[in-house]
Amino acid sequence: MRHPHAGFTLLELLVVIAIVGILVTISFNIYGDLRQKEVLRQGVQQFSADLNNSRSIARRLSQDVQVKANVNQSTYTITRPIAGTSSTQTYTLPENMKFSTALDVTFSKPYGFATQFLNTDGQRTSLTLANRSISVYVIGLAGKVVVHED
Repeated sequence: MRHPHAGFTLLELLVVIAIVGILVTISFNIYGDLRQKEVLRQGVQQFSADLNNSRSIARRLSQDVQVKANVNQSTYTITRPIAGTSSTQTYTLPENMKFSTALDVTFSKPYGFATQFLNTDGQRTSLTLANRSISVYVIGLAGKVVVHED
C-alpha cells in the first residue's frame, strides 16, 4: 500500500523552523542574563575576599591596610606597609564592572578594626554591570564584610 504523498508540506516545515527560531532567540537572551549574573557574582566575590584578606593581614601582621575604590572605576587599590615602605597594589574587576559608589576603608592594627566607623554603621559600595548591582558593606568597627544582592 502506497501513500499518495510522503513527507512534510512546505507549511509544516516553515512552522517548525519558526518555532526553533523563537526557542533559539529565547535561549540566547537567558544565556546572556545568566552570564552577566555570573560575572557580577565573580567580581563581588573577588572584591569581598580582598576586603576580608586585608582585614586579616591587619590583624595578623599588626599593620594598617587601606582599601580604596573610586566611583565609576573598575579598579581598586590595597595599600599596606611592607618592609618599612608603603606598597600599593591595584586590582581590576572583571568585564566592564564598575563601582557605583566610592569606598575608603582602613583596617587598623592590631585587631583589624575599621576605626573610622567607630560611631557609624559602616560603609557601602555597589558593584554594577549593565543594569545589575550587588552591594558590599563593611559593617561598623569590627569591619565585617557583608554582601547583599540588590
